[in-house]
Amino acid sequence: MKVIGLIDISLEIGRIGKRVKQLEDLKGKLNQKMTIPDYMTKVPEKVRDENNEKMSSYDNELGEQQKQLTLMEKFL
Repeated sequence: MKVIGLIDISLEIGRIGKRVKQLEDLKGKLNQKMTIPDYMTKVPEKVRDENNEKMSSYDNELGEQQKQLTLMEKFL
């Protein structure tokens, strides 16, 4: 399928790159919260579960964004 001219590849790569950076920042901040001393005793189980779900979500989306970025770079 020809996509040349339909989308601006470099603009799309930039957009994906920004989202990757944002996800890495969010993941880093969450990881910092989750690695504090006494995290397991200070933070309620419900919040810990939510944090684990968020981390998993960030990991999944980051993986998908990386795949898209690799695919887009092939078109350059």
